[in-house]
Amino acid sequence: MNKTFSFRIKVNGIIGTYSFTAPCENGYVITNYYCPNALLVGEGSLISQIAIPQNGELEQEFIQDCNNIVAKANANQDPDILFCLGQAVNGVMIDHINRCGRLLFQDMLLYMDCFSYLLKSVGYADSEIKSIYPKIVKQIVDVAKNYVKDSHTLLPFHVTNIYQILSRLANQ
Repeated sequence: MNKTFSFRIKVNGIIGTYSFTAPCENGYVITNYYCPNALLVGEGSLISQIAIPQNGELEQEFIQDCNNIVAKANANQDPDILFCLGQAVNGVMIDHINRCGRLLFQDMLLYMDCFSYLLKSVGYADSEIKSIYPKIVKQIVDVAKNYVKDSHTLLPFHVTNIYQILSRLANQ
């Protein structure tokens, strides 16, 4: 089932209500529409060939994450909404690192999923969002590489096979 989410976002200095729809299931928002599947399950494994990966979070957590990004974006005075939302999602991730001492890659992708849906709400095309997604993820991982950890092993993410996939996707 799809559900509509609305947020008050400042675009070109004017706050308006912007909406998007996202799939929901059993109280969770399935968030990974814009995320490359290879970042969730890798490449070449049997799982990546037969499974359609899903990433998501509880609806209230998703709304809170989006609200946190929007609040930071709205506080930015720059007229470029992509810049404002990009700075905001980066700020939310830094807040997470300051609070927890690390950022699991899976959590990073959830923040990026929120960012992506917010971009959709202000008029970005799906193809644009899918194109910039891995580029932004890689930039953030490279800047915060001491704090971004693999969700399963807690190793620094930049030493994993998925990081190599991310690097390739970001350079396409």
